[in-house]
Amino acid sequence: MRIQPYLVLATLLPALVAAGARAEGIAPDELARVKQAEADRIAAVRKVYGAVVAMYGRATGQGGGSGVLIHPDGFALTNFHVVRAAGQSGKGGLADGQLYDWDLVGMDPGGDLAVVRLKGQDAFPAAPLGDSETVRVGDWAMAMGNPFVLAEDQTPTVTLGIVSGVRRFQGGQGGGRMLVYGNCIQVDSSINPGNSGGPLFDIRGRLIGINGRGSFEERGRVNVGVGYAISIEQAKNFLPDLLAGKVCEHATLDATFFDGDKGVVCDAVNTESPVGKLGLRPGDLLLAFDSKPITSANQFLNLVTTCPAGWPVAVRFRHGDQEVAGWLRLTRLPYGQMPQQGPPVQPRIIPPEGPEKKKDAKDEPSPGEDPAEEAPQETPEDEAEPAEKPDPDTPDEPKEGDEDAPDAPDKKPGPVRVARPAQPQAKPGEIMDAKRNREICGWLLEQYVAMLGGRDAVDRRAERLEKAASFCDDAALGAAMAVLHKEKPLDTFKDIELEGGDRAGGRRAFRLRVRLEDGPACLFWFSVLDDRDAFEIRLLKAARDSEAKGADRAWTFGDYRPVGGLVAPHRVRRVSGLAETVEEEFTVAPPEVLAEAPGPAPGGPALSGPALSGTVRQATSR
Repeated sequence: MRIQPYLVLATLLPALVAAGARAEGIAPDELARVKQAEADRIAAVRKVYGAVVAMYGRATGQGGGSGVLIHPDGFALTNFHVVRAAGQSGKGGLADGQLYDWDLVGMDPGGDLAVVRLKGQDAFPAAPLGDSETVRVGDWAMAMGNPFVLAEDQTPTVTLGIVSGVRRFQGGQGGGRMLVYGNCIQVDSSINPGNSGGPLFDIRGRLIGINGRGSFEERGRVNVGVGYAISIEQAKNFLPDLLAGKVCEHATLDATFFDGDKGVVCDAVNTESPVGKLGLRPGDLLLAFDSKPITSANQFLNLVTTCPAGWPVAVRFRHGDQEVAGWLRLTRLPYGQMPQQGPPVQPRIIPPEGPEKKKDAKDEPSPGEDPAEEAPQETPEDEAEPAEKPDPDTPDEPKEGDEDAPDAPDKKPGPVRVARPAQPQAKPGEIMDAKRNREICGWLLEQYVAMLGGRDAVDRRAERLEKAASFCDDAALGAAMAVLHKEKPLDTFKDIELEGGDRAGGRRAFRLRVRLEDGPACLFWFSVLDDRDAFEIRLLKAARDSEAKGADRAWTFGDYRPVGGLVAPHRVRRVSGLAETVEEEFTVAPPEVLAEAPGPAPGGPALSGPALSGTVRQATSR
């Protein structure tokens, strides 16, 4: 029976009238709050709109993905699977309608992250970093990017939804070691092919995640309201390694656990690993990891997934009736087969073999098309393949070394396709480009000098800065400390390398390794972010290089304050061990006394951090 339109209208009219009456009855203050919330949302979008990047390879007509600028100097986060096909460079579009060249800085195949650097502006718009640890289910979330390459004018698409889940775990590929999404955020904000690598913002416009995966229907790759974003906390942990230009490595405790009746139980452990040497054995209960109480095996898996290899963590477990606690460095999680990475290569023509088998498109990365790929790239069997779900009617490509020749008589002929030959393997844990690493070292030291008060202010107090290094009882470390403040430190150091990430003073840190002519190597740790999650480069720690990487003996610096035109640390400690146990602490006198003092107090230690000299008192040794 056909229902007449007027009958439908007659049925709905009373409800519409009632709704209108209720709308007219909205209190003015309630209406004002609704309008203000709308205005705030629009303002939040405007604030970060210019920081969203439409990612392309060298040819913008092929494929596309997304990214987000996190620093005015052009550094941007994106997905590894977005830049993988593009190689070392490409183009990025911003909302100003312009295309900018980008270079690859570092990549994290295990966690599906990469950092690129855009060129062409003195200062790019950058998005403020948020705190994904405080994200709750039900919070508003905005996804921005370049889905289906809709951003032809380079302006991003914005979708609004809510956080559907937190601390999710999505297994990876390549033997489960690549493209792993641990401790990630699940959202119903629309994430489609091309959104990969783009930002997930909270309602105030703070970056809380990097969009990368979605659960899609069997055909057509249509969003069904289930998307996943890498937490910004994980990205922060890997930022130093990424900015160092490394192929990042993820961590493992070298032990596995399951949920038992009495807690989280160890079922296997490498007794030669750091945690094995600490005494962990099968049957023991894991109580805490990285200073967080552990309540489930999945929680532990989420936490360890977001840690870089070599990360110092505190571990606590129960062995029989005894509780054991200690600090250790996490070991590296070996990849199955690493992605191919190298310079552009000439394509070769290969004929296809038989029909391609149908693949399951659920829970796979959603990059749209691989940037700069004019045709599919050959991929090892256990390597991540983020490309579009293949059409079952599309012929498959043969693998090199396949004994079945492409022109074998039992193979059905098909159209000829273009594929790229294999490229040299990237090496996990190593710096991809030494020259680029050195450039980042220079950038880091310039940021540090700017924090101190600028090069002019440092030069005006050069003499005191030279004496500042005398705080330390190691002449080589003191000399290297003084060089940090010279006009051209890169020219003075014989060797300089940004090794990557570490912790110092309980904070995320860059670890810089330097060597003077004919001298031992020294290590310096600089902060990555401040308490506001803004970039801030401050010296946190200094030590001679050793296998212990500062865990044997080091100096830490804290409580930075302005002193006579420079910012300086007012607390210096001699520490030992990964736990940084304080052996001695030196505290500087009040700033007004320090500013007037010509030098160290009579009889007192000649103690100073960088840009710090004056009256000090020695605290009780511990």
